[in-house]
Amino acid sequence: MGIEIPVWMVIVLIATGYLYIVVAINHAWGARKQMREINKEMKQLQKELKDAEKRNDKAKLSELQAKQVGMMSKMSKVMFKSMVPMIIILPLVALVFSYVNTNYNGVYFTLPMGIPILHASNVYNAGEFLIILLFVMGFVVNSLFYKILEMEHFKKKVNVDEVREDD
Repeated sequence: MGIEIPVWMVIVLIATGYLYIVVAINHAWGARKQMREINKEMKQLQKELKDAEKRNDKAKLSELQAKQVGMMSKMSKVMFKSMVPMIIILPLVALVFSYVNTNYNGVYFTLPMGIPILHASNVYNAGEFLIILLFVMGFVVNSLFYKILEMEHFKKKVNVDEVREDD
């Protein structure tokens, strides 16, 4: 006689596992660092362009505009690279969704409120419940994960001794 796990818990575990995989894929193949670097370079370039315009330096302006065209090309390549995780994730979500719909067909969940985008009722089948979980949990997990990464990035950039001297 084994332990029976409630269906809602199985779906929550499936959603949690899926989200960890998605975060790992985004972290491994996403281009967040590169995009951050390009944005930093672009801000610097915009600043230099404004300065050159103020000084009315035509030679510098043409040089910077040529550099800007190169930056746009670089940015489009990074944007394409950032789509690679989505190309991997979409078939994965289809597999997870079909698994839940196949194995938990006829299972319904009643939530405290209806979500009008899905339908007016507050009763959802297992697949709809999975979508709701993935959306809510995905938002929370991604937000927390990237906030933690930003905090680690900030800690590495700031010298603790410099902060103490300012106090």
